This record gives sequence, C-alpha cells and structure tokens, in this order.
Amino acid sequence: MGWSGEAYPSGKTKKEFCEEIIESFSYGFNLIASKNVSEGMWTVVERKKDSESGGYKKGDRYITLHLMRKHQGCWAEKAVGEEMGPCHYSCPEKFFGMVECKGGYAAEFREKCRAMRAAKKARSKQTFEVGEKVEIYGKDYTILRPFKRSFIVRSHEDGREYKTGSRNINKVG
Repeated sequence: MGWSGEAYPSGKTKKEFCEEIIESFSYGFNLIASKNVSEGMWTVVERKKDSESGGYKKGDRYITLHLMRKHQGCWAEKAVGEEMGPCHYSCPEKFFGMVECKGGYAAEFREKCRAMRAAKKARSKQTFEVGEKVEIYGKDYTILRPFKRSFIVRSHEDGREYKTGSRNINKVG
C-alpha cells in the first residue's frame, strides 16, 4: 500500500483535501463519521452493496486512518484500515462503538488507542511545583515556573532553560 495524491500543486487546504477524499467514497460507501487529526483523518464507512466477489456484504463497516502529507504543494494520502494495525492511536472512542471489532490487529489497535487516551488523561491531571525535580525524555530537569499552559524548566545536564508542556514531564520517584 503506497501513497496516492496530486501530481501538481493545487493550493488546496487540508480541509479541502479531506472533502475530496470523502467525496471519493460516494461510489461504494456511505460515510458514517469522520474526524480530522494532526496526522490525517479517521473515517467510519459502510458498504452500500455486496461485493461482486462475495467477500464483502452490504452494511459492513470499516474504520480507516487516511494519513496525509503535503510536499511541495501537493497533497498525498495513504489509507490504513484498523485491521492493518495502524501505528497512530488517535482514533475516537465513539468510532469503536460504530464498527464491530474483527479481532487480530484491530483488537490490539483498539487497546492501544484506549491505553494512549488513559495515559494522556493521567498526565494531564499531574501537578508540578516550582523547584520540583522531574524527568523529560529520560533526562533530569527542575521546574522553574509555570508559563501559560506549559512550564519553564532547567536542564541538570547543561543548565539551559526550556519551555515544555506537562504531557512531556514525568515525576521522579
């Protein structure tokens, strides 16, 4: 599975490119739900009719991540179904209730999505005090002061100050 997209720069926004992808479903699928995320767009689609080969039935639903990137003004897209076990875990929980889990990679993928959401929620509830020793990406820092919705920290390694969000900070001990 490769990437497909535009051959020439179009000036489209990400939203316009998403709309184009959604429009492409109209032949064989109904769009049930979609959600734009930083890496692309999640969709839930439902098959309109049985496949000619008999392998797929009308009403079958699928969760797909449409990875997107823009290079030199040209948009490209790669569709990765949940049964392929995408390595991005931002799929909305409500999508899982819309599509029956097919087991295998899909089940593992759903568990990883739920674990990532739980970890993110736990990190967002952390509180930090000025002067507290913390760890960021395996290195030691000290909290100097809050800054808007982030913190200014000092590295123990080089003494430099950095700004970072609370999601990057782990409590020590």
